[in-house]
Amino acid sequence: MIRWAVFIIGFVLGFSVEMRVEAGERVQLIPINPDQERSKPLSSVLLEEPRGCLATKLECAIRVGNQRRLQFSSSKDRVWTLGENTILVRMNESRIRLVEGSMRLQGSSTVVETELGEITVVDEAFVERRGESLILVNTGHAPVLVKGRGWTMKSEVPSGHEVMLDLPNVKTGKTSVNFPLPLDYDKQVVREARFFEGPKGEFAARLEFVANLRTQAAIVSSGLHQEIVERKLASIETRESELRKRRLVREAKDRELRALFRRKVLNPE
Repeated sequence: MIRWAVFIIGFVLGFSVEMRVEAGERVQLIPINPDQERSKPLSSVLLEEPRGCLATKLECAIRVGNQRRLQFSSSKDRVWTLGENTILVRMNESRIRLVEGSMRLQGSSTVVETELGEITVVDEAFVERRGESLILVNTGHAPVLVKGRGWTMKSEVPSGHEVMLDLPNVKTGKTSVNFPLPLDYDKQVVREARFFEGPKGEFAARLEFVANLRTQAAIVSSGLHQEIVERKLASIETRESELRKRRLVREAKDRELRALFRRKVLNPE
C-alpha cells in the first residue's frame, strides 16, 4: 500500500513538472541577435538610440520588440536579459533606468532606477514594471536592497521572496510596498520559461531549484511574521502597562482629592 502511495505521488510530481516544461516551451521568447537586427534598417525587433550603442559603453536607450528577448553582458560579471516590450536606458555598466517591461539580472551589483525608487540586485532577481506597480522577485542567494521614494533607509528582500512597489501614499508621499512574501511559484514558472536559456532537460532542474527556494523562503517568512507579531504584542503590552500606571496615578490623585474634600466639608475648622 505504501509502495503504491509513493508511486502515485512520484507520478503526479513528474507529470506536473513535465506539463510545466511543455507550458514553458509555449511561452518562451525568441532570442535576439543584435548584429542581425542592425542589418535590417526597418526592423522593430530591437531599437537602439543612438544606433549601435549597445555595443559601446555609452549611455544607451533600448527597446525590445514583441515576443522577443535580449540577453547581453554589461560587463564580464553581469548578465542582463530583457523581456518583450521592455524599454530602458543603460546609464553605465552597473546602472539601469527601467521605464517599463521585465528583465532578469544576474551577477555583480546592478542598480535599477524607477520612478518608484531604486533597487540594488546582487546575484539574481526578476524585475517587472507594468502600469503603476513594480514587482521584484529575488531568485538569488543574497538579499535585494530596495529604497522607495521618500524612504530614509533601504529595506531587504530576502532570497526566495517577492514584493510589490506601488505609487506613493497620498498622506506620507512614500512609495507603498507590501511585506516580503515567498515568491508565487506558478507565476515564477512563467517568468522562468520566458527567459530560459538552455536545453529542455535543464528547465525541469531549474523549476526544482525555484521550488526549493520558495520552501526555504516560507520558513524564513514564517519567522519574520512571528517576530513582527511578537513585537506588536510587546508594543501592546508596553502601552497597556503605561495606561495602567497612568490610571493608578490618576486614581491615587482622585483619592487624595476626595479625602481633602471630606476634611474641608465634613470637618471644617
